[in-house]
Amino acid sequence: MRKNIFIAFVFILISLNACNITEPNRMENATVTNKSSITPIDFKTDGITYSVSNAAGSSITIQTRWTDAVELLNNPRAIANKYYDYSDGDKLKIDFVDMPVYKFKIKNNSNSNITLKEANNLLTDTYGGTLTLAAHTEEQNVNIYTEQPLLSVVTPTNISFTIKRDGKIIIIEEV
Repeated sequence: MRKNIFIAFVFILISLNACNITEPNRMENATVTNKSSITPIDFKTDGITYSVSNAAGSSITIQTRWTDAVELLNNPRAIANKYYDYSDGDKLKIDFVDMPVYKFKIKNNSNSNITLKEANNLLTDTYGGTLTLAAHTEEQNVNIYTEQPLLSVVTPTNISFTIKRDGKIIIIEEV
């Protein structure tokens, strides 16, 4: 029994060492690559600001820790993937890739022109973008960078609205 416990303990120690979990605050070189369609991407980690373009073969090397957060500064439609590349000698990598886009159809069944806004600024291809729909518009295609949008309706008058969702179709109606 003791032999099995000892073997399990050794296996756990080797696993933790291989995953770099035992030294999360160690400073190390990280290769940062912009694989997104956005250029440049400005980001901050450990209080230092960096910029990386998406030109072919373009990457930068920074000093960071595994535990340091990567904060996008210009709010692009991108995601930071932070990982260890074990095929390249356990090197820390940060890749920026395009955020997934979801195609929705929006229809305004109300008697008023409305403006839609998404709570996390994930509506349209521009950060903070809004969408204005005329009264009784036919379905309009829109890109939303989340599958579960939190939409709010803005109107020049004090009219109540409901937002109904049927799959990928969003319908705005007056209450």
